[in-house]
Amino acid sequence: MNFASIDIGTNSIRLLIAELGSLGRLRPLLRKAVITRLGEGVDQNGFINQAAMDRTLKVLFGYKELLKKYSTSRVKVAATSAVRDARNARDFLMQIRRKIGFDVDILTGRHEAELTFLGATHILRQPPIRAPVWVTFDHRPIVVIDIGGGSTELILGRLEKTPKISEIFSLDIGCVRLTEMFLRSDPPLDREVEALQRFVMEISREALVKMRAEKELVAVGVAGTITTLSAIDQNMEVYDSDKIHGSKLPVNRVEEILGRLKSLPLERRKEIKGLEPARADVIIAGALILLGILKGIGLSGVIVSECDILDGLILSVILKL
Repeated sequence: MNFASIDIGTNSIRLLIAELGSLGRLRPLLRKAVITRLGEGVDQNGFINQAAMDRTLKVLFGYKELLKKYSTSRVKVAATSAVRDARNARDFLMQIRRKIGFDVDILTGRHEAELTFLGATHILRQPPIRAPVWVTFDHRPIVVIDIGGGSTELILGRLEKTPKISEIFSLDIGCVRLTEMFLRSDPPLDREVEALQRFVMEISREALVKMRAEKELVAVGVAGTITTLSAIDQNMEVYDSDKIHGSKLPVNRVEEILGRLKSLPLERRKEIKGLEPARADVIIAGALILLGILKGIGLSGVIVSECDILDGLILSVILKL
C-alpha cells in the first residue's frame, strides 16, 4: 500500500510517496521538491499574491498526476508558515480544493513541530540501524532543527518507545523572511549580515538557554537549507539523498561555506555545486540561522536527515495520531 504527503511550505512544495515496508519502516518511492516562493511578500503585506498561488497550483496539479502513477491510496496535504500567516489563506485553500481536489490542513506551529520530530527520528527507532552515527541517539536528548522559509522550529525530545517531546519552539526566523527583512544588497553588506545575526539571537534566546541546559544534546537538521549546505559541503554536482542522509555538518564547515556564499553576488552563487539556483538568494540567511542556533547552543555540528515532516505526515496517518 502506497501513502503520500505534501508539504505546502513558504519556499517550496514538497512531495513524498512511500510504501510501508517490514518492521513498520517507510520505504520512499519518490521525493520531490519544487520552489514556488508561496510566501513571497506575505511578511510585508499579509497576503499571498495570485502569481505565487498560480505557481503552487501548477505544481500541485503535477503532483496529483504522480499520485495516480504510483497508485497512492491515501494522501495527506498540509500547509505551514506562509499559509498560516496569510489573511487570504481561506481563498487559497478553496482554490486548491476546487482546481486540484486536495483538502489541506493548516498546521499550527506546535503540530508542525510534532510531525517534524516524528518524521526526523523515525529511522532511529527502526532496527537494523546501518549508519553508526545513529546509534549514539538512543536515550539522549535530541533537538530537531527545521529551518523553513517563514519560520524555524526547534523540537527537543528523546527516543523511547515513541518520541517524547519536551519543548517546542516555533520562531519567526525563516530564510525567506529574514532575506526580505535584512539582506537588501548583492552581495549582502556586513552591517546587514550583523543585523540579521543579532535578530536571530534575540528571537531565539529563550530556546537556546533551554537547549544549553541539556547534557549530551544531539542536533538533527532537516529541510532544504540544511540539506543544501550538506550538498555544498560534499561538492555535489547531482543531488544524492543517500549521501545527504546521515551526513555530518560541522560548525566550522558551515562558517567556511557561509564566508564563500556572502562574498559572491547572486549570479555567481547560482554556479556553486550543490546549490540549487532557485535557492541561491535565500541560502545566506538560512546558513546564518543554522550557525546562530548551533553556536548559541554550543554544539559542534548537526547530523543531516532526509526524513522530516513529510515522513511525519504519513506516519500520523498510519499510526492514527
